[in-house]
Amino acid sequence: MDADALLHPRGPLPPGVYWRRRVGTLLGVVVVLFGASRACGSDGEPRAGVSPTPSASATTTPRPTKPAVSRTASPTASPVAAAGQCRAADLVVNARAGAQLYPAGQRPVLTIGIANKGARPCTFDVGQANRGITVTSGNDRVWSSDDCSPGGGAQVVALQPGAEPTEFSVTWARRRSRPGCPAGQPEAAPGTYRVVGRFGELVSQPDSFSLR
Repeated sequence: MDADALLHPRGPLPPGVYWRRRVGTLLGVVVVLFGASRACGSDGEPRAGVSPTPSASATTTPRPTKPAVSRTASPTASPVAAAGQCRAADLVVNARAGAQLYPAGQRPVLTIGIANKGARPCTFDVGQANRGITVTSGNDRVWSSDDCSPGGGAQVVALQPGAEPTEFSVTWARRRSRPGCPAGQPEAAPGTYRVVGRFGELVSQPDSFSLR
């Protein structure tokens, strides 16, 4: 462009109009250049005094779960395990016949029992090997459950103080017996007999009955 034409514009309009147009154009160019420089600066390092702040993590750490506590109930002691062994002084043994008189052919029912007369529960073996029933007539040993049923396992029970006796019954066939239970024993003769019960070393008082 001619420098003289730039400094001395020519045209049908007054010179001031051309100067104002040129000044406006120059200002527009300056604004465009300034905006471009700002845009370039924003792509670089952050301005001084401003530190980028990282976004906080939204992850939540779960609280530890307490392990479940297992409560195991203490085993409840059975009456047999809780009670001590009975003392002989705390026990009473009895024996009885089911009737005072048995007609011919009727078999007597004989019952023995043991009870606790002490102040505390206690245990005792009432198994077959530890009990017995004997029938006598005077000094004659007529029949005994020990002759034909001498053995058997233990049967420990808890005897409560003041409770009803623990009882066992047998039906006597009205025949005599001997140790070892030999067959062919004769029938007991009519008369008066006594039944006696035994639990261990404890022996009852006799109870009388008659056979016809």
